[in-house]
Amino acid sequence: MATVEKRIIELRDRAYAGLTRISKIQMVSPPPGPLTTALVTFKLPDSVNSGAFRDLLLKKYGIVIKVAEKRWFNGIRISPHIFNTEKDIDAALKAIRTELA
Repeated sequence: MATVEKRIIELRDRAYAGLTRISKIQMVSPPPGPLTTALVTFKLPDSVNSGAFRDLLLKKYGIVIKVAEKRWFNGIRISPHIFNTEKDIDAALKAIRTELA
């Protein structure tokens, strides 16, 4: 189990690092460290509808992400798991960066 957890956290940290380099988003999840979980949540600009953004990433890129509850903030959650790869994370980061440009 420790190997699975380590792998998921590696993917999460890769996503976190890449997301911090996208200027139009605001990170909600804590940075890598003792509070780290497999989830990475970030806030979209107010001008971007999180549901429409999720739908666009699925339709255009085949990327599945989750919308954070709109009543709390306009956010998106990435949830990497053991079946994901670095390539998957990089593709998601590229798609997010492209669509927010």
